[in-house]
Amino acid sequence: MILSTFDTNSNASIFKFKFEELEKAQKLYPSDPKGAHEILDKLIIHYEKKPPKDFPWLAHAYSDKANWLRDEGKNEESLELRIKSCKLHQKKYRKQKVKDADGNLLFCYYMLSLAYEELKFFKESIETSTKAIKIFEKYKNFRVNEYNGLTEFNYQLFQRAVVYEKTFQYDNSINDFEKLFELIKNPNRENQRETDNYIRAARSLSAIYGKKGDSKNEFKYKKIYFESVYKFANSDPYRLASANVKMGNYFNSQKNSEEAIKYFNETIKIANNTLQDSNLDYENRSGILDYKMTAMVGRNTAFDRQDPDNERTKKTSI
Repeated sequence: MILSTFDTNSNASIFKFKFEELEKAQKLYPSDPKGAHEILDKLIIHYEKKPPKDFPWLAHAYSDKANWLRDEGKNEESLELRIKSCKLHQKKYRKQKVKDADGNLLFCYYMLSLAYEELKFFKESIETSTKAIKIFEKYKNFRVNEYNGLTEFNYQLFQRAVVYEKTFQYDNSINDFEKLFELIKNPNRENQRETDNYIRAARSLSAIYGKKGDSKNEFKYKKIYFESVYKFANSDPYRLASANVKMGNYFNSQKNSEEAIKYFNETIKIANNTLQDSNLDYENRSGILDYKMTAMVGRNTAFDRQDPDNERTKKTSI
């Protein structure tokens, strides 16, 4: 569709050729990363010598290379290219609509915010997410174009909330996470990122309210976390175990032994079933064992509260 807008002259042929080379590099990367990098490097050199005026091809080339470098663990190099890409997306191009320019910039800002976060440049990550959020807020119902709407707005909101939480800006984090719940009350089951964000937001809000001493909201979001795990991630034993442990710990903190024991027993059951899988690697086996041990300790605490004189242990030992 983009290529159909080019005029049938020599410049159009050059740009079409270069665009096809960009697609070629993208398809080649999974099987031949080195070859793909070589193609992309040539494209970047070409566009740096003669920056395109119709479409942001150089920005896209920088972005693709940044993606690959990130996948290869070269985060510092990836960040440098991501910054260059976003700067170019801020420019106007003759054949690009304003809403599409904003859409390209939004995606670039999202990836740039992630890159800053990964390298612990938290201030820059928040600033970048805020720029993206302000672009969304210019549009009715946050609908920028076909590819950027309410769902993508929530991705940006979630990203900023996470970094606010990491930097102990809890009130700001609460505002962003709770706005996410206001805007998307029923996550799309087919969108794993959306459901994962929903689950994580509930878990984070419960933890933050717990730190602030607000037990009412702590339990509110802990319950949402528990229910959303069972609704959207019920095939993941690690999340199920985590959700049950958190409920058990909460009821232990409230000195409600009966409820605590119920959730700890479920955790132990999930862990035992999972540990029967002989194909579990060391990391996953250790993870599920941690949940089991936590549940066993928590359950013993609850039992001891019910049986302060430890009559249960005495009877067991006779």
